[in-house]
Amino acid sequence: MRASEKLTAPDSSLRRLMDKFGPKYILVGGKGGVGKTSTSAALAIQFADSGLRTLVLSTDPAHSLGDALMTDLSSGKVLPVAEQGGNLYALEVDLTEA
Repeated sequence: MRASEKLTAPDSSLRRLMDKFGPKYILVGGKGGVGKTSTSAALAIQFADSGLRTLVLSTDPAHSLGDALMTDLSSGKVLPVAEQGGNLYALEVDLTEA
């Protein structure tokens, strides 16, 4: 079964992206308050739930990715997101220390 067959959303663009072999890089950007973190977290969860090993990271100084994923990401290290069965990892980068 292809990863996209597990998707319930009808978006064919997302299905095509998931069916491509090899690494995939998705960058989410925009003005403040438009939902970048929420969108990133939702995409990462969808990919992980579909069986794809996924890393989501944020450079936002607000450090809200951990809140969205209900995971403490304050260590500055890549950490597994426990609720996602081992396919999802997350990182909040502190740009002042990078």
